[in-house]
Amino acid sequence: MSRPRFSKECRTYGEWLKAQSRDTKYAKEIIRKHKFFPDRSLSQLRKLKIGDFDLSQVAWKTLSAQDKRDRTLSLQISRKM
Repeated sequence: MSRPRFSKECRTYGEWLKAQSRDTKYAKEIIRKHKFFPDRSLSQLRKLKIGDFDLSQVAWKTLSAQDKRDRTLSLQISRKM
């Protein structure tokens, strides 16, 4: 199964990245989101809210029990490294 087109103009993320200067706020956001989700297309990355997936920026009291456990476990792992 082949990977879907990244955008209408560019077949792959690499082509999109090389197409023009990527120092704008918009481009930097797409690049950051692509690091988390390399299999998504440009339109999917535009609609994606990274805050929904980056729990490090979410207040502790708003996390679910599972999210709290995951954050605590990740901190324990970081400390042991």
